[in-house]
Amino acid sequence: MLLATRITGDRYLEMLLNIPDLTWTPGLPHKTSAIFSKRRSSAFKSLSIEKTDQSAPDSFNWLEMRQQCFKVQDSQNCGASQAFAAAGSFSNNRCIHAVESTFTQYSQQFMISCGEGCEEKDGAESQEKFLQKIGIPMLNCVSYKASNQQCPTTCDNGSFMSVFKIHKYHNVCQNEESIKTAILLGAIHTTFDVYSDFMYYTGGIYQQTSGSLIGSIGVTLVGYGEENGIKYWIVGNSWGTSWGENGYFRIIRGINECNIEQECFLQHVYL
Repeated sequence: MLLATRITGDRYLEMLLNIPDLTWTPGLPHKTSAIFSKRRSSAFKSLSIEKTDQSAPDSFNWLEMRQQCFKVQDSQNCGASQAFAAAGSFSNNRCIHAVESTFTQYSQQFMISCGEGCEEKDGAESQEKFLQKIGIPMLNCVSYKASNQQCPTTCDNGSFMSVFKIHKYHNVCQNEESIKTAILLGAIHTTFDVYSDFMYYTGGIYQQTSGSLIGSIGVTLVGYGEENGIKYWIVGNSWGTSWGENGYFRIIRGINECNIEQECFLQHVYL
């Protein structure tokens, strides 16, 4: 069975490599389809970002502006990508806005154990609501175990658990410009629909070219730019540093590719 799958994968990769003018580089798959969930519509009424006169620059990248505020995560075989994206952007944004003196990673495991588990069924906003209503402890309190666990009431070592909350969040996916303006304020939690060909992504500016929809994942928008006339978003994933472009990928910007511009949230982690 494994051999048959590998042969099929090799043939699909060969097909991708023969597509003319491909803007991204295919390679053998890094993950399996078992980690994906179905996209769910928001269960809550969203807020629109406040109007601003600020004009977004042509390019922007938090990885360059605040490199110390970002650390690539690896969800391993747990499919809780929305929890990773929500907790990840919370960690990023508290560092960006100097809520803490150094970067602090917050616990995805707590959101998994006290929420939907590794088999997430609700969408991105349910995770933002969780952060607003329940809150989240630091990773050094509840460590990542890559599996469903009982909801903890104390830290792993039995000590008192402190939780931290977002004050509010905004849906900033009105259009391309609204997303660009929002990124200037922090990392953004969004959802990305995954097609078969994305499993072969190793670098470049992704645009869906073939294959069927296999599910969706939570990711974070951390910047944007343009290369050879192609506009792109810079996106954080939770598949480890050995995947993609050091754990990140770029995707064509401004056309809602794979619904990545459909529903996304900027957290307010400061008063």
